Amino acid sequence: MTCLLLLLLVALLALWHPVAAELAPSAFETQVLTSEKVWVVKIYSAMCGSCQEFAPTWDKLKGSVDSVEFGELSIDQPEGMKIAEALGALNDGIPNVMVFAKAGQRRGETVYNGEGATTVQRLAKGVKRAMKGTKRC
Repeated sequence: MTCLLLLLLVALLALWHPVAAELAPSAFETQVLTSEKVWVVKIYSAMCGSCQEFAPTWDKLKGSVDSVEFGELSIDQPEGMKIAEALGALNDGIPNVMVFAKAGQRRGETVYNGEGATTVQRLAKGVKRAMKGTKRC
């Protein structure tokens, strides 16, 4: 009985915290760039200390913004690195959070570029602003 309750609790927690899809570099264009959905994409490296520090904030962000898809793109593989370079994410810094609000948008709007601490509230506000097509302050 205890095991059953524990499994039910784990299942409910999984539903409560949305997961971000690990984006395959080979499918990035069809999954994100040509999608009719709004995508919020974290570009990161598993070897990056700042990326590891940012992970809890990212996890909380995934549960705070509705009507968007969340994805993660690792630069640890050459294909992911190539996409990050094309998006300009490496020039901006990592971890990098970009919002792709319109189908065909070749470069998302960066709402976080790894500089300084940020809060979930500030990120959510940046995502919503990008969804409306307005510029960041």
